[in-house]
Amino acid sequence: MWKAYKYLFYKLYKLSAKISSIVKDDIPEYTAMFDIGVLVLINLASFAVIINSIGGFWHNLPDLSRGRFFVYLIPYFLFFYFTLVFNGKYKRIIKEFKNESEELRRKGRRKVIMYITGTLLLLIFSMVLIIMTN
Repeated sequence: MWKAYKYLFYKLYKLSAKISSIVKDDIPEYTAMFDIGVLVLINLASFAVIINSIGGFWHNLPDLSRGRFFVYLIPYFLFFYFTLVFNGKYKRIIKEFKNESEELRRKGRRKVIMYITGTLLLLIFSMVLIIMTN
């Protein structure tokens, strides 16, 4: 599973690098790290909503006001920083996948698109569940 997230980071890094060549103010490794963090957060929140709608575990949800939400997000994104970017780790990840064949590149692109699409569909499904239960 870790290799899949490294590959996702690699693909998001490449996309961000293409965009940053146009924008000039972007740092692709941090953008890719943030993107992965958001995708994983969406998945975690969606699964929590689905589990809660099935079993009704959380009757009183914790207070996630703006201040508290950011307090929880800081260590969350620090985790991704230290696992993907810190000390040049992103360079090793890019080097690991840089020489992949065209066939592997196409398969990897399909898997990344499927993961992102699945994440967005899961988000929509969990939003529908929230609306239906309220």
